[in-house]
Amino acid sequence: MIEPRTIKQAETECRMAWEAHPEAEYGWCVHHDTEMEALSEPIVNRIRYIVENKDEDERVVRLDNLRPVLSIKAVAAWKAYEKAIATAQKAYDEARTTARKAYDEARTTARKAYKEAVAPAWKAYEEAIAPAWEAYEEAIAPAWEAYKEAVATAQKAYKEAVATAQKAYEKAVAPAHKHDVPNHTWNGKSIFQKG
Repeated sequence: MIEPRTIKQAETECRMAWEAHPEAEYGWCVHHDTEMEALSEPIVNRIRYIVENKDEDERVVRLDNLRPVLSIKAVAAWKAYEKAIATAQKAYDEARTTARKAYDEARTTARKAYKEAVAPAWKAYEEAIAPAWEAYEEAIAPAWEAYKEAVATAQKAYKEAVATAQKAYEKAVAPAHKHDVPNHTWNGKSIFQKG
């Protein structure tokens, strides 16, 4: 009967893998729900955190999956993916900002016209406010529709750009991950099978 691996064994193997590649800037499964990511701090801090703070029944799995990314292709795919997301996000933000500005300007103009129409007719409030409000809504309706269309277009472009980048990233990263961590348990969302 094979004895289950201990946390200490898993920790030792994890540390050895990282010590063998001190130049590594990216890691596999640094967090259980992220396949690959750039290191934001020394990896020894993450290893220590797992050993000291994570649920005991998760430690071996976490440490067994925590390895340096050795594939230049995977790193290049990650960088291309991040660049594509940043480009798509920038385009989305710019489109949304432009559309919102146009909507806000139309709304301000319409609100000013509305207030001017209502002020002198205050005594005849019941008769005067209904047409003024209707004019306000009619004035902003095209701007609101234009805003929604611009945001929808930007969202679609963003999703398409991210989807394309995601496919390229996955195509490049999956074989590299399998090569670097042959016994990994990454399932596309988590290193835990329940995830």
